[in-house]
Amino acid sequence: MDKSYIEIKNIMQRSHKDTTNKILLYVYYGGHGILENTTKIVLNEDDPMFRYFDLEQKLACLSKLNNNFIAAIFDCCREVIYRGDTRGVGESVDTQKNLTDQNLYVTFGCPPL
Repeated sequence: MDKSYIEIKNIMQRSHKDTTNKILLYVYYGGHGILENTTKIVLNEDDPMFRYFDLEQKLACLSKLNNNFIAAIFDCCREVIYRGDTRGVGESVDTQKNLTDQNLYVTFGCPPL
């Protein structure tokens, strides 16, 4: 998963520098997910270090590059994982997010469990 992300990131970084080229990245994820501040997708990995991929955070980082626009649909369960107090605890979790400081639109098919 990391290798694919790096390839996409390199393409989008080139678009960031080239103002004549714009990219729309459409991401659809259907499967299992967890919610630990952001939505992480669950991979079929034995090693817990590689079991979760923070797709929402990775897309948010890419969306800050100029000339790149990302639309993402997370059609997955989102079991809430609490790992102690962190910033943002107690904030409501919407089924849609529109981050105006980024070129990112994310919608969720299911509410957090």
